[in-house]
Amino acid sequence: MKHTWLALLAVLVNACASLSTPEPAVRISNVSQGLARIESSGEWKIYTEGSNFTLQVNGNCVADGKTNPCMWYAVAFDYSADADITILTCKATFSEPTDVVTPRGVTALKAREDTGEVELRGRTGRAFWQGYSIPDGDTKPNTTSVTCEHNGKSVLSYAFTIAEQPNRTVERDARKSGARPSP
Repeated sequence: MKHTWLALLAVLVNACASLSTPEPAVRISNVSQGLARIESSGEWKIYTEGSNFTLQVNGNCVADGKTNPCMWYAVAFDYSADADITILTCKATFSEPTDVVTPRGVTALKAREDTGEVELRGRTGRAFWQGYSIPDGDTKPNTTSVTCEHNGKSVLSYAFTIAEQPNRTVERDARKSGARPSP
């Protein structure tokens, strides 16, 4: 009887352990992030990896229907999933109030966070998510932290910080007019 009880106890412990730690339905690996551009082949590429950048124009983008000079950046990763279509819920948190703008329009003004869903197609693949920052004269560093979940479990987290350099021409013009430049 003692051996049966130990064997039964071992089965119950293993069953509880396997129930409490199921594998996520999507696995993410080989995450990279940094400045991005379109190569001559037409493919997007991260050309400088990192997570902390001074805003420098590296292309043009369409924001709210208008073409603007901007800085492109991206995050890329490999994934494998248990389904043909996997939905991730991603939440971006901003250290400073941030205007969230898409090519089609403004989705939020002075937001502290933004949440959306992203679809991964196929059971395996490489995702490449690009975004952009448009110079606006605010020189405070802004950190964006992103966490993506699937079925309530975090499967991807990354962050990046962008700081805009002071615009000396704007500061000179402000001093001439008697206005004080912002710190």
